[in-house]
Amino acid sequence: MKSIVGLLLFLLLLLSNCSPKSGGNSLFLLLGLLGGGGAHHLPAPGQPVNLNGGEGSSTGTVTDVNGDGKADGISTNNNGIPDIPLIDTNHDGVADAVDANGDGVADYYLCFHDGVTTLTLGPNCIGGQVTVVPGQGYDTTDDGVSNPDNTILQSIANDVTAPSSSINPGAGTFASAQDVTITCSDNVAPGNIAYTTNGDTPVFSPIHGQIGGPPKVTFSVGASGNGSYTVKYLCRDLAGNLQAAVQTAVFVIDDHLPDITTSNLNSQYISNSSGAINAATFNWSSNRDGTYTIRVNSTSCTDGTILEGPSSVTNSVSNSANISASSLSVGSNSLRICVIDSISTQTGQKLVDITRDDTAPTVTPNPTAGDYSSTQSVFLSCSDSSAGCDKIVYTTNSTDPTMTGSSGSITNGSKFTSSISAADSSITEIRYIARDNAGNVSSVVSSSYTVDSTVANVSITAGSSSSLVSASSSATISWHSDKAGSYQLRIGGTDCSSGTALSNGGGNSNVTGTVSAGTTDTTSTIQNSAFSDGANTVRVCVSNLIGNFGSSTRTVTKDSTAPSVQSSTPSDTSTGVAPNPGNLTIVFNEDMKTDGSNPTLTINLFTVDGTSSAAASTANGTTFTWTDSKTLKIKLSWINFPENTKISYTLSTAELQDLAGNAISSFSAISFTTTVRQKNRSIADTGLTNCYNATTSISCGDSSFPRQDGDFANTPSTRNFSGPTLNATFTSDATVKDNLTGLSWRNCITGKSSGTSCTTGTNTTGAWLTAINLCAQYNVMNSGSGFAGKTNWRVPSSDELDTLPNYSLDAGTVSKIPSTLFANATNSTIYWSSTAYLGTGDKAYFLNGQGVVGFSNKTTTSPVVLCVSE
Repeated sequence: MKSIVGLLLFLLLLLSNCSPKSGGNSLFLLLGLLGGGGAHHLPAPGQPVNLNGGEGSSTGTVTDVNGDGKADGISTNNNGIPDIPLIDTNHDGVADAVDANGDGVADYYLCFHDGVTTLTLGPNCIGGQVTVVPGQGYDTTDDGVSNPDNTILQSIANDVTAPSSSINPGAGTFASAQDVTITCSDNVAPGNIAYTTNGDTPVFSPIHGQIGGPPKVTFSVGASGNGSYTVKYLCRDLAGNLQAAVQTAVFVIDDHLPDITTSNLNSQYISNSSGAINAATFNWSSNRDGTYTIRVNSTSCTDGTILEGPSSVTNSVSNSANISASSLSVGSNSLRICVIDSISTQTGQKLVDITRDDTAPTVTPNPTAGDYSSTQSVFLSCSDSSAGCDKIVYTTNSTDPTMTGSSGSITNGSKFTSSISAADSSITEIRYIARDNAGNVSSVVSSSYTVDSTVANVSITAGSSSSLVSASSSATISWHSDKAGSYQLRIGGTDCSSGTALSNGGGNSNVTGTVSAGTTDTTSTIQNSAFSDGANTVRVCVSNLIGNFGSSTRTVTKDSTAPSVQSSTPSDTSTGVAPNPGNLTIVFNEDMKTDGSNPTLTINLFTVDGTSSAAASTANGTTFTWTDSKTLKIKLSWINFPENTKISYTLSTAELQDLAGNAISSFSAISFTTTVRQKNRSIADTGLTNCYNATTSISCGDSSFPRQDGDFANTPSTRNFSGPTLNATFTSDATVKDNLTGLSWRNCITGKSSGTSCTTGTNTTGAWLTAINLCAQYNVMNSGSGFAGKTNWRVPSSDELDTLPNYSLDAGTVSKIPSTLFANATNSTIYWSSTAYLGTGDKAYFLNGQGVVGFSNKTTTSPVVLCVSE
């Protein structure tokens, strides 16, 4: 420690002896060196200074008006006359604040930090920064230096009115030295006072006499004893305007007069308001016996209003005075205590200054209440034009601050000493009151600060929201926000303040309201009428506490046009359509919903001339497949279309919807006409061994009736059937294989089963329209694997039936269709084909057990069916 002290002394001596004298600046330099953070004081008088942290040009020149070597003002005009007075609020001999209007009260405070100087709203660098705009004023709100909210510098610059001054007590005769106060008054801003006590004329520059203020200066007159003292004084305002003339006041000190002393004044400021300091109390005594009065509004002991007395007074005895506020005028009051010596009848007097102030102080927050996007430090400033402020009390817990006016005791809340933080993502309510030195307490005022520096991140849940709506459907949008707040859905526009704001009701739900932070979705429903045809931008807007929005958008396209059929295969009205495969393909003009229910297929088979029709069954295996978003493929359970047949079909419309949900308005029937299947197969020998002439059988080889079937054996190919064979997997399913054609036949007629014997079940017969679909049941057997593992069983064509008869068999009672292959075959059995008769469209071909091909009415006959597959 000793070494540190020694170092300090050495540095101080070194600076004192080796540097030019500069009115104590060596000490400041030393402190600056030790601090290591740059200058912690103003430059020396006559030097430029920047009060804006080094930003921009200098604020002005430092002044020393009274010649004591210390900074006491700043001249923004650089003319030596300060229009920014500096004051020392903590009485340490160094200026630390700015008195903007010359009333003697600190308005802003000097802040020295990191080598730069700024002004702040509070002492010790607390509160917001204040920017000085030379020639204009002070910006305390950070709203731009071009628009200061305190324009006192501009008012000072425009002031051409001379100030005035007053002295208290006024000229007169007194028993002892008096404390005299000279006050400078001005229409804008009073300044310094130059005065002398020896009768000389005071001068500001070069200095002659003493300089004090603003706005007042107090000094003692008559300390040298009895005699006459001439005080001369002159006032100058902050604009540099001088008082019209030097003022003079003569004070006579005569210790033969009664000398009055005062003590224990409770308050220089009192108020007539309830709860405040309502009376001034003090003690006084006289060194002479006599009679006393206490007067107000007097110029001597012979005028004014008497508040106490006349009463007797005993020398050296303490007397108590109690002066109520109601007995005084609002403003400054000089109480004059007068004592008339009972022996000499000479009069002594003493003035006591009391100010009545009935007006409560005001509190100004900086920044003002409102919405902010960053954390705020709120500084509370108190102002009072008379008694001056005592303290500010505040709360932030939604209760009212309270304090006792007469004593200043705080009963709820905290005394304001430093800035109050308005934190992020919160609403801070500050309630505050102030008390002045007369005990007046202001009403509670509340300022609310809403701070929110972030906006919501809004996420529209993927896959959970409508992107297409039909002419009547509503849209739903599922979303969540990482920040709580009020939300609003809007359609159109470019941001959360444009477009059309939606409201709940009328089909809308959850389009406005409040949302909690998190990942739980809110599902908003928007009625169809809110959308225009085409693309619509839906914006989900979530407001933070100050009304700034986070948002996300989703495009919802309204499609009010129903889809239609663009093409079909087979095409409408086409003829000569191959019967295989039995598939219908419909292509729509726009993308369709492919995951809904299948439409209902209604299919009609007509006579060839189209004069009559009847519905045909498509049950048991008809499938609907979307091969792409526009193409629907229908695979009929028939496997092949019936031959030589006009086919017409329609689909129900409700299930055929575009992506927006518009159903096809109508489905006009599509019709086409088939031909016979063109397929080359090996031809088997008929098995016929007999030959015939026109009337009877003859021996084969007769040249008169040549080239009959009986003339050829196994020509062109030998018949080659195998079976019936039970399937290895589905062991009850028996089939017959035509090894020549490759066709597989079910060995039982429809309705019959039980292996190779075909003894179980009942023959299924029916009209041709029913028979067309009788084989479909076998394609869905065995859990979809099909009868004998095949899924393409169908009604055979007439050509295919013709491959079955073996004409070598007895033509009487034995079936030409071998019963060894087909257990149910008899010579009387009639078998339907899938081939219609062209001659009259109401008939279809059949084959009977005698091997005869014929045709029969489609609706009135009921043959059986042998099912075939390939």
